[in-house]
Amino acid sequence: MTSTMDLGMSERVRPLVEKIRDFTRNYVAPLDHEFHELVGTAPGGRFDLSERQLEIMDTVKSEARKRGLWNFWLTDSDEGFGLSTVEYAYIAEELGWVHLASEAMNCSAPDTGNMEVLERYGTNGHKKQWLAPLLEGDIRSAYLMTEPDVASSDATNLEFSAVKDGDEWVLNGEKYWSSGAGDPRCKVYILMAKTPDENRSKHQQHSMFVVDASLAGIEILRPMKVFGHDDAPHGHMHLKFTDVRIPADALLIREGAGFEVSQGRLEVLLNFQQMVIDLTGMEIANASLLDESTAAAEAMGMSKRLSKSSSNCYLVDNGCHPQTIAVVQTRADSMGIETVIGDPATEFADGDYFGLLLQYPTSTGQVVDPRQIINKAKDKKCFVTFA
Repeated sequence: MTSTMDLGMSERVRPLVEKIRDFTRNYVAPLDHEFHELVGTAPGGRFDLSERQLEIMDTVKSEARKRGLWNFWLTDSDEGFGLSTVEYAYIAEELGWVHLASEAMNCSAPDTGNMEVLERYGTNGHKKQWLAPLLEGDIRSAYLMTEPDVASSDATNLEFSAVKDGDEWVLNGEKYWSSGAGDPRCKVYILMAKTPDENRSKHQQHSMFVVDASLAGIEILRPMKVFGHDDAPHGHMHLKFTDVRIPADALLIREGAGFEVSQGRLEVLLNFQQMVIDLTGMEIANASLLDESTAAAEAMGMSKRLSKSSSNCYLVDNGCHPQTIAVVQTRADSMGIETVIGDPATEFADGDYFGLLLQYPTSTGQVVDPRQIINKAKDKKCFVTFA
């Protein structure tokens, strides 16, 4: 028996998405531009907020709450809207259109994941001190895992040290790419540290802690940059901890439960992977090929929104991977877009399309010089996407 899942927009979430779209594009977007124009004008430099920037954030958050657009991220929970992961995906798509939109509605990373951690694994004390103000949007947070001196993609390599000393833990080491740690409103860290015990397994050598960001011994060394950009005032910071002392109850769950907590934080990703398996019947390694397909479908939607063409047709290279074609067609159907699968060299000559998806190289490994087709697309003001 084949299982199926409906990934279309539910009737429950549709009116909510429309409200978010209106709020994001008509209310937040104009203020978003002003906010980012002011980066670097505050007394503390790029990683500080001016009075006007704080006023903008207070304004958009206040308006979001008045409209009932707040804390959508807590899926499948009585504490939030009770949305499914699929329903939230449609909301996240709208939030992505404007930089400040996610924070305006208190749906920003890394706060969302950190609030999940505190809700699921935190003590009553953690929830009162940190979760409550995060839910209100009064403070920000950061998630500290990646380290500069080890291959952190395999988190069993992490060496940041947490040593028990009486009723305290002493933290030493460095973390980097700590997203959000540059924001002056960042008040709390969720941090993974090594707490070795030879009697525990390889994946029980680390623990997760809740850390007050204002403690003595924490030093911000530098903002990390991507292509020269520092993403101020949010930032992805390189931090150094020197003999930082935290109370014993800063530990989440128990010693050695670091991977348990981090996997819980990634549960939404695991749910998505399971959806892919249910839909396709593919093993998880092959299912990861759909990451490209999903990106291609998103690019089609963006091309349609940005296009000034009156055409409603989207041309898909018949050399695309079958998974990509299937996902793009499914998304196109839900958006009322007509797809044409064919050879761009022949189909594109006489057709009228708002967008074109090319595969490079093709699914058979063929490499085709795309420059002639790209030039034709420019002449027709047609958006081109490469998968």
